[in-house]
Amino acid sequence: MEFFICNLVRVVQSPRFYMSLFLTLLCMSLGNFLAFNGIYKIEGLSIFFAASSIRGFSPISLVAALICTLPYSSQIIEDAESHFLTAQLCRISKKKYLAIVGSTVIISSFLVFFLPYLLLLGINLLVTPYQEIYIGDYSGALKELFDSNQFLYGLVTTLWYGVWGAVFSIFGLASALLVKKKLGAIFIPVAYMMVGGILWAILGLSYLEPVTTLALGYQKDISLSLVSAHLAFILFVSCLVVYGTFFLHSEDYV
Repeated sequence: MEFFICNLVRVVQSPRFYMSLFLTLLCMSLGNFLAFNGIYKIEGLSIFFAASSIRGFSPISLVAALICTLPYSSQIIEDAESHFLTAQLCRISKKKYLAIVGSTVIISSFLVFFLPYLLLLGINLLVTPYQEIYIGDYSGALKELFDSNQFLYGLVTTLWYGVWGAVFSIFGLASALLVKKKLGAIFIPVAYMMVGGILWAILGLSYLEPVTTLALGYQKDISLSLVSAHLAFILFVSCLVVYGTFFLHSEDYV
């Protein structure tokens, strides 16, 4: 437990963690700049909505995979290259080491989305009184929730962003182990978001685009069960890759 806490504290105090927070805040600010330039007016939760992907495209969608994989997803490869992994496996089991790294990856990547959006939601409530607002015909995976309670919608969206970041950080960890390169942790998830979007759009299956797992209002034909299944599939495959590469071929890293 002590090693896990020290590891987590080290990560959340690292420059890469702060860089991810900065990128999230930058995308949120850019989203507000674009939205209030003729689209929204400041009322209700419009500041929060402008920073999220409520009406389809949002700047956060472009760099989300980079943001969540930057803090820690390449750590096992970095530990292997510095021979720190060998030293650690002399003290703790592979199972415990992977549990610590995996937990740190999940928590740190959850926080780089959850904290900024929770902060923005709080600021929005301080700036403008809460009220239900009309922003056009909203359709998406959380349409019923949005139509019934926009504050609860904001909370669920904030939590969803955090969960998405956690899942894609494991995707990044698996990618780095698969190609045995640090940059794989970032490059493969980013490429999946871009190439996957193009491929499914060409095939006429836009509701399967990877961006729909983050931007819940990106497509009108998506449902919460569909995007949840998509995200669960990514997590399942990523966990299989992590297990297969680290446990079955650990000699490649020590």
